[in-house]
Amino acid sequence: MNDNFAHNPLESAEKFLNDQNWDFQRLNEDQLYLTVEGDRGLYRILFIWDVDNHALQYCCELDINLDEERKEFAHQLLGEINSKLWLGHFDLSSDPANTTCSPCFRYTSLMPGGIKEQGYTFMKELFSYTLTECERLHEAMMMLDDGTGHAHSDKMKLMMADAVGSC
Repeated sequence: MNDNFAHNPLESAEKFLNDQNWDFQRLNEDQLYLTVEGDRGLYRILFIWDVDNHALQYCCELDINLDEERKEFAHQLLGEINSKLWLGHFDLSSDPANTTCSPCFRYTSLMPGGIKEQGYTFMKELFSYTLTECERLHEAMMMLDDGTGHAHSDKMKLMMADAVGSC
């Protein structure tokens, strides 16, 4: 195998996760799974390394289950959210075992050579960006779940507005 393509970026993910003292499971050579407790919710994270395409897929599913009747509105809201994101996108992750779906952030990156030298920094930035966006949008996603969210409501517009600074 060519040395340029020998690095599996999940090794960088493992190093970063170990440094955070986060538990994870290496499901196989190409998949890694963990859950992270945020300030507003639980996030289920899956990495999938596609060695043939030199691509790393990252999925972060929010612990929110939406009924079938909320799917249409959820797609509308996620479309609005996605139009404002620079990296990745949100979609709905379906569970074939039941009729619910969950909001999920997805990001795929081409990684020729697995970017061994920058892998740790990449993982740190990926987690920071993802968890920041998921936490920022968590309340809007919860409104989908409880049925109080409407795409054009003032409350929903306020929740989706970009804030400057912090409390």
